[in-house]
Amino acid sequence: MNKESLIYLSNTVLVYTFNIMLKLILLVVIFLWFSTFAMCQNHTLQIQKFGLEDGLSSYNISKIVQDPKGYIWIATDYGLNRYDGVEFKTYTKEESGLCGNKIYNLAIDKLGHLWISADNNNQGCNSIFDPIQEKFFSLDEYFSTPLPFAPNTVGFYNSPYKKTILLKKYVLAEDRIVFYEHDGQQFHELYKQFDLKKEYPKHSEMHSFKIAPDRYVVSLTLNPAY
Repeated sequence: MNKESLIYLSNTVLVYTFNIMLKLILLVVIFLWFSTFAMCQNHTLQIQKFGLEDGLSSYNISKIVQDPKGYIWIATDYGLNRYDGVEFKTYTKEESGLCGNKIYNLAIDKLGHLWISADNNNQGCNSIFDPIQEKFFSLDEYFSTPLPFAPNTVGFYNSPYKKTILLKKYVLAEDRIVFYEHDGQQFHELYKQFDLKKEYPKHSEMHSFKIAPDRYVVSLTLNPAY
């Protein structure tokens, strides 16, 4: 066999081997496509509706959050609902010690404790709920140290930054808003000198979210009077 024949034979084997590889790759791609298609067919999105007959305490829902264990917590105008994927459990003022049944806001901290703003006979009130103990606490009961504000004068919500809790208090006499942040251990007052009326006379509402150790995003709402 001469040199030219060897080269031709080598090229032939190479082309033949390459064709086999292409066919194998094509078969693998087709198999994966059909497998993915089959999986999609087996995981069709299903929508399930829940109502009062399923254990939900009210259709009027103000907030929904999920805790680290996967439980869904639903704030309504008649108590707090927990959904575990199977059934609902309801916590109310009368049966569980919630400060008020009409819940306005719901936030969750690093420990998985729920911070609840509610209404009690047309008066604002706050509770903190420990899901492990299944017990509600007032702010005074929950914290062993004196609070820098009256317990029922603040509302709270989650900050996207490290899941801290932000508290907002209106100081009506001074027409300003004071913000506090709870980092899991203590409260920090924000915007000590902030005068809403002086700095932003056309705005009547403000929300703040911490996005870095020393940076905040602040939103203002225009007063309808202007």
